[in-house]
Amino acid sequence: MKKRSNAAVCRKLIVLVRPLTGFMLAAILMGLAGHLAATFLTILGGYAILDAVGSYAGVGMKTALIVAGLLAFFRGILRYAEQACNHYIAFRLLALIRSKVFAALRRLCPAKLEGRDKGNLISIITSDIELLEVFYAHTISPVAIAFLMTIVMICYIGHFAWQLGILALLAYLLVGIAIPLFISKQSKNDGMQLRTQAGGVEQLRSGQPARSAGDFAVPSGRKASGRDEPPNRPPDGAGSALKIRRRQKYRFDRRSDSAV
Repeated sequence: MKKRSNAAVCRKLIVLVRPLTGFMLAAILMGLAGHLAATFLTILGGYAILDAVGSYAGVGMKTALIVAGLLAFFRGILRYAEQACNHYIAFRLLALIRSKVFAALRRLCPAKLEGRDKGNLISIITSDIELLEVFYAHTISPVAIAFLMTIVMICYIGHFAWQLGILALLAYLLVGIAIPLFISKQSKNDGMQLRTQAGGVEQLRSGQPARSAGDFAVPSGRKASGRDEPPNRPPDGAGSALKIRRRQKYRFDRRSDSAV
């Protein structure tokens, strides 16, 4: 199967938010207001210090302290409301995705669950879907909030001097885009390797051999030990025949006990 790009996967996931667009917009607006409140707490503190040293900058100390107190109070409320909306969206969508996955499994059962990809299916049902909570609750709205905050703060800083606005834009681009892209490029293969190894672990736990030795590749610099190696198991056909013989022996023993 052709591997899809990160952008394509994100578009597919974002489409699922459409029925909950109102909650997402509310989370973005409250998050933006909360971040502005937190940012202007320090700005108002700066105005108060300037007024205290005799360099009035348009806002007096008393006004700055009163407004800062109000912003601090509403910052907590806005933060709570933003996170409540984000997690409501996340858990509603996780339930929807699990429903879709189980509906697909019902069409594939029981043959698919007896195949060699059983471990991967278990990982999808459990850990993989659970990880989507991070995307829906801690990725979509924070990215939108960061974009809007960047515009607001560039305009605010730039109204003092346009050179400062350009400097702020460059700093935001470095911290918000360049560094994350660099880190993502350096570690893009680690996630897939961990995902493959998790699927192999689930296969062993379900009593089936791993698909390949690469599922349990030992990291560089470490020596393999007996505990790191997957246990030797009989082939699928031999394992099935062994289970049948054990059942027959168990039934024969029970009948013998009853006869006695």
